[in-house]
Amino acid sequence: MRAVGYFTVDENARGGRFGRAELQAAFAAYCEERLHTPHGTYADPRGEGGRAGWRAMADHIRDSRLGYLVVVPGAEHLGAGLEEQAARVLEMDALSSQVVCDDRDFPDPLQNALRISNKTAQRGERVRAGMMAKAAKGLGLGKPPYGYRLTFDGAFHVVPAEAEVVASIFNGYLEPDGSMRSVAAGLNARRKRTRSGGRWGVVAVRDVLRNPAYIGTYRRFGLRIPSSYEPIVSPSVFRQAQDRLLERGPAQRLESRPPSVFLLSGLLVCGYCGRRMMGVSRRQTWRRKDGERMRAEYRYYQCQSRINRNQCAYRTVKAADIEEEAARATRSLLESGERGPGADVGAGREDAEKAKALADMESLDRQFRDGVQRAASGSLSLARLRGGLEQLQAVKRELAEKIAQAEAGSASRNDAEANAAKFLSEWDGLPEAARRDLLRTLVSKVALRGKKAAVTLR
Repeated sequence: MRAVGYFTVDENARGGRFGRAELQAAFAAYCEERLHTPHGTYADPRGEGGRAGWRAMADHIRDSRLGYLVVVPGAEHLGAGLEEQAARVLEMDALSSQVVCDDRDFPDPLQNALRISNKTAQRGERVRAGMMAKAAKGLGLGKPPYGYRLTFDGAFHVVPAEAEVVASIFNGYLEPDGSMRSVAAGLNARRKRTRSGGRWGVVAVRDVLRNPAYIGTYRRFGLRIPSSYEPIVSPSVFRQAQDRLLERGPAQRLESRPPSVFLLSGLLVCGYCGRRMMGVSRRQTWRRKDGERMRAEYRYYQCQSRINRNQCAYRTVKAADIEEEAARATRSLLESGERGPGADVGAGREDAEKAKALADMESLDRQFRDGVQRAASGSLSLARLRGGLEQLQAVKRELAEKIAQAEAGSASRNDAEANAAKFLSEWDGLPEAARRDLLRTLVSKVALRGKKAAVTLR
């Protein structure tokens, strides 16, 4: 299998565990022992987050349109903490590549990361031994992909009705005008349902298209066993689908994009259910009839009740529309001489809100750790873990906004008049980030109902 090495190095070390030469030699030995084909190594200075080398490696894998085995000495080389380490594993999975640790006891990067973070080596050893034994035989771990079932002995068998759906997904996507959205719409129109009984969506279709399990190839723990069970699609069809996925939506590194500024982040609530509304960015790429590639970004706010459990009938609102309406309503209040309770509120509320947000962050980290443990044991798919990580990061951003809001409110209660004057005189000329920060000092909540924004001053 094609393999690349990645590690962080101590540039001041003269040999030893983190020396560049020693790590390169260890990678070469790993490939030779396991009959992998080495395709170079990438490195970053230890303790600096691992950015340039990792990005160069990811770009190489993306541009090659081939899957690679990414060999690291241990999970600590992937990032400073469990969240960053898991994100790196998921990033490679999205590029049809797999991360493996050069660690005979803990080759799985998620297990390796958990061992480092919580010292549960004994339990991890039992999990590793059982999973490695099954993996060596090409037997399934956890839930099988849609289209297959596992018998009592762990062998994969095709489910004919589901296999027909999988084949139609690949064939529909490879039609001249095919897309993930059109494939999902076609399945729903034919009343086809996912294994859980839900409707097909773009994410579910994408996960099927990306899964190499459908060509009968078993991949786990750095092992690649072709023809280990009956395929549903041919390798050529699978490769065509990967080429189209890369052409239409190449993975973009987050560091290259300036983050979208949502003026009402942490302030906007749904007027129907009272839950927070989250700022969301969506980027779309398409080709015009003349072949020119076009890109657009769509920004909107969406009720968290709708995101999480479809409990709210209110869907979305364009970010530009509600931000303009909230600024207009705030200006109207300030020009009329109205001010918020300010000093009457006191610092107690801000302190309580900040403490609660910090406690919520700790709870989220514990939940994510549990998800990583389930993924490492095979009972949770990487696709589900990816969704959990995205949700975790989104909610943590919201909590960080609440903490910043509480701190800003506490610091600015005595500056209410100065901030109001700045809003009235300078708002139109301020950059987006400055507008957001100023709005937080003046406003405690914006309730949206229909197209109207009810502003509550701080």
